[in-house]
Amino acid sequence: MNEQIIYDGFERVWKMFEKTDHEIQELRQFLREQSQETDRRFKESNEQFRQFSQETKRQFKESNEQFRQLSQETDKKINKVSQDIGKLGGRWGEFVESMVRPAVLRLFQERGLIVHEVHRNLMAERNGLSAEIDLLVTNDDHCVAVEVKSLLSVDDVRDHLARLEKFKVLFPRYADAQLMGAVAGAVIYDDVSKYAYRQGLFVLGQKGHNMEILNDSAFKPKIY
Repeated sequence: MNEQIIYDGFERVWKMFEKTDHEIQELRQFLREQSQETDRRFKESNEQFRQFSQETKRQFKESNEQFRQLSQETDKKINKVSQDIGKLGGRWGEFVESMVRPAVLRLFQERGLIVHEVHRNLMAERNGLSAEIDLLVTNDDHCVAVEVKSLLSVDDVRDHLARLEKFKVLFPRYADAQLMGAVAGAVIYDDVSKYAYRQGLFVLGQKGHNMEILNDSAFKPKIY
């Protein structure tokens, strides 16, 4: 009786052990499969990342090359536009000068300065100095050196003042003449016009469709 009880108990324990061992084996198999699946997915992800990285690098290289080509093309266009503007600026300056030149004799004669000659684009180099005069209006005793700009600036006025200071050194044949200065422009802002006026320069600008001397009747030019 006691042996049967012991045997039955042992049998139950052994069955439980077999069941537990079977469950452990199943768990181990499950873990192995999960580990293999994880490795497989990791390898797939790693391969996808590698392919993505290569594709990204390729696209970056293509984009970089496209940007480089676009930059070069843009630089070419900018250079061409700059050249065109430069050419246009030169032609515009010539156009403004062509407006001023026919009018200067009349304008200064109306101011009581009886001038007879207009010389354009005088250049001189002497004693380490140099200058270019756009227009020189003269008679036997007076001359007016005129600087012509499409858009007159304060710096243009200052440059012309420096030019007037060395004029008689560079053009000694006018050493005994009374030298005066003038600036002319298609566009002259009020502050620039007032600055030139205060420096004793005639200011020639557009008034309606005509080129006129903008200085009032009280103006006294500086004599060099």
